Amino acid sequence: MEVEKLNYPTERDYKSTWKQSLVARIILGRFLSNTWISFSFLISKKKLNTQFLIDLSYRTIFLYFFMMGIIGCTKLYQINRSSLDKKVDQENAVDSEEESFPYKNTIRRSQFVFYSYKKMTGEVPLFDELEVMQVEIARNLQLPLSTHLVHVYLFPTEEKYRTFMHSKYPNLPSRRAFFVETPGSRGAAGTLMVYAPWTDYIRQDLRHELTHGIIHASFHNVPLWLDEGLAEYFELPVEQHGVNRNHLETILHPKKTQEKFEPNLARLEQISEKNTRLLQNRNEYRESWAWVHFLLHHSPETKQLLVSYLHDIQTNPHPIPLSLSLRNMFEDPSLELINHLHSLPILQTSKVRTHP
Repeated sequence: MEVEKLNYPTERDYKSTWKQSLVARIILGRFLSNTWISFSFLISKKKLNTQFLIDLSYRTIFLYFFMMGIIGCTKLYQINRSSLDKKVDQENAVDSEEESFPYKNTIRRSQFVFYSYKKMTGEVPLFDELEVMQVEIARNLQLPLSTHLVHVYLFPTEEKYRTFMHSKYPNLPSRRAFFVETPGSRGAAGTLMVYAPWTDYIRQDLRHELTHGIIHASFHNVPLWLDEGLAEYFELPVEQHGVNRNHLETILHPKKTQEKFEPNLARLEQISEKNTRLLQNRNEYRESWAWVHFLLHHSPETKQLLVSYLHDIQTNPHPIPLSLSLRNMFEDPSLELINHLHSLPILQTSKVRTHP
């Protein structure tokens, strides 16, 4: 909100006006005292006449109101200044509150509405890319393009972002960016929001969190591992084909301090919103990404299995677990996953910073 510019008196104006008021009081006092002395003298000499008294009365009354006008204007000037100060303080307080939450400037791209403190011009190519990402996700998962809005709040610094998140969502863990959904009515999607600061990883962070927004706008009851796995997959630029080099290197060439990769989809399926702490470990994010990449790229059959499962969970409260469907398709799904990961071109991907 723009604060109206108020041209109220400066400190220099106050000093000048105060001096004028003091001079006016001195002149009035001296005039009245001299008039009284002259009047007393004339009375003692008995040199008064009617016309003289009338003229003296008029002049005294005129000078009195003239001087009171100057003094009164000074008081009114000060009162006006006080009221203006109060108005400015109130508007500054509102402006200060607004500065903690970015929504002054907006840009809309498809179902995304971006909010920021300042006008966004150089960021437009990134927003265009995110709009293309929505089409990419819809094509891969066979979704209609949703019109359900995702509100994206962009903070100028990481400090402002963390201060706001700590105040608004004190129970959430520390993350580089966040997707938040408020409950909707009768199972419908609620308000979808993304919070992120402008950092060197803004592209990856927005691709990750907006993937959550796209999925939640179209699907409900998506298992947590699958929700995160899809976000880890689509956070990468299209040219990387969903290959996360950090994840892949850790899986194929673990260090001595890292656990050996032992995929278990049935275990991931037990993780729900009620026990999200089980997905705090990077290993779970890494495995979730691996399974999503496997399902989307291993074969047309595995991709169709994933798409059918996503649509099935919208109407079926007890869908067949993906782990069971994969066991019906492969003798050893975990081994098939590992073989798939070994076939990926690790040297052709670029490194990205991992979440959280």
